[in-house]
Amino acid sequence: MKDHTSPDFFAPDTKTAKTMKKEPEVVIENRVCKWARSNGWYCRKYQSPGNRSAPDRLFIKSGVHVFIEFKRPPNKPTEGQWQELDAIGKAGGTAAWFDNSDEAIAFLRRLA
Repeated sequence: MKDHTSPDFFAPDTKTAKTMKKEPEVVIENRVCKWARSNGWYCRKYQSPGNRSAPDRLFIKSGVHVFIEFKRPPNKPTEGQWQELDAIGKAGGTAAWFDNSDEAIAFLRRLA
């Protein structure tokens, strides 16, 4: 199991990501949210005033809380976003980032 402090812990499967269509961030985010809602997840845009590095979305189902940052390929999280994802993980939360919708949906499926 990867340690939550490792950047690889949060990264999507790059082999799969390279074969995926490079979707714009808003398309990735909307597709994941549509799937999540249709599968019983509570999905909300996450906003943290004064914190530009907060993840994009919060997903909740059956007591599982997940923060997800979405990126358009080939973009990766900023340094501040890495720090925020790491802080959530160190506090015992679940946080990840994805640059394609199929990987994000597969991640949520594993957690549900």
